[in-house]
Amino acid sequence: MKIVEFEMFKRKFADASDDEKITMYSTTEGLTKDQYMELLRNFPLNKLNELEEALK
Repeated sequence: MKIVEFEMFKRKFADASDDEKITMYSTTEGLTKDQYMELLRNFPLNKLNELEEALK
């Protein structure tokens, strides 16, 4: 995903509910490995198990 587009996406991600973050993270295509890692830094640690389940 292009940098400008990712910055907009990242802002939406930061404002999203935990369930919306799980959906956004698990369904968005075109992100680089580094972009996925950056999103994880803004992800609630207590929801990592739910994210892992969504990614299966």
